[in-house]
Amino acid sequence: MNNPTAGAMDIGGFHLTDNAGNLDKWEFPSGTILSPGEHRVFFASGQDAALTGDASLVDPLGFVHTSFQLEGSGEFLALVAPDGVTILQNFGTEYPQQLADISYGVDLTGDQTALVVEGAELSYLVPTIAESGLGTAWTGIGFNDSAWIDTVPGPAPATTPIGFGTSAGGGGGSPLPGTISYTGGTYLEDFDSIGSAGTSTPAGWTAGKYSSTQNRQPPGSAPNNETLVVDDGSSNTKSRSYNYGTSGQPDRAIGHLPTTSTGDRALQVAFTNNTGGDITEFTLTYTGEQWRNWEGGASPEERLVVYFSTAAGSAFTSLGASFEFIAPQDANLGFEGGIALDGNAPANREVIAGTFILPAPVAA
Repeated sequence: MNNPTAGAMDIGGFHLTDNAGNLDKWEFPSGTILSPGEHRVFFASGQDAALTGDASLVDPLGFVHTSFQLEGSGEFLALVAPDGVTILQNFGTEYPQQLADISYGVDLTGDQTALVVEGAELSYLVPTIAESGLGTAWTGIGFNDSAWIDTVPGPAPATTPIGFGTSAGGGGGSPLPGTISYTGGTYLEDFDSIGSAGTSTPAGWTAGKYSSTQNRQPPGSAPNNETLVVDDGSSNTKSRSYNYGTSGQPDRAIGHLPTTSTGDRALQVAFTNNTGGDITEFTLTYTGEQWRNWEGGASPEERLVVYFSTAAGSAFTSLGASFEFIAPQDANLGFEGGIALDGNAPANREVIAGTFILPAPVAA
């Protein structure tokens, strides 16, 4: 306890508690006076008079003990006014995990140490299923992150900013019509926002049929932005864009059935670079899900191929085979039409991730 004032402070009758439902759990002994500027230690040992019969509450060294103990893993702790109701100070829902021989409390000096400053070197990892056993080893001091991704090509680590969300950082330019303004950080879209009965793609996304000149379509202008058809994999109709998912459930995906014609369907998203600088590479992570085993074993092979273009009207280029999702279930069924699958089942889905260096920087 600390008395930051210029006068003596009587804290007798105030309370300490580790239980938000019992705010007057323990009371400071009457006549407990803190001198101006004094710091005094009280032990949360559970060895006060209620347990030991020691009416003084004081150990041989003169320290007062409370009726409760504190967990090293963190728990609720509050200082409460004599009315037993008003919380004067706490650490939120609980204080954090404690470390041996390191004290923890409220900063009284105003000094701050920035653990990560603007422009600090950094590396990052978007874990795949194969890396799911990483656990908490990466939080340890001295962890070797040499296999992680640098957002700047070359041997030097990346520099901040980096983040997680639909957007982060600066920017401020106006996006092109039908595009998403990218200002930095991580862009996330899981399609759950369209809902279990939704028929429209999220803003900035189009799903529809491309003509035989599909590699010449400018971003944001798919010639046929279709109304989505809600399905759980049961339909075998090809000429549609689907809102896939278990019936009535919020976890959604967008997809199509493959076709042998030159005109095929695609899902497209377009961004405008509003980061204020050049983009030289990007990291893409997505989960491919198979909701129907379609004409198994027949041509074409069921797969999702990712293309990119860096300018409206320019040709689209494949990111390469490492970014493709190939349908896990492609056995020859012996009949046309296929069967429904649960795209959320581990056997029918795969996380695809990688970093792609652009052939030329994309200017802001």
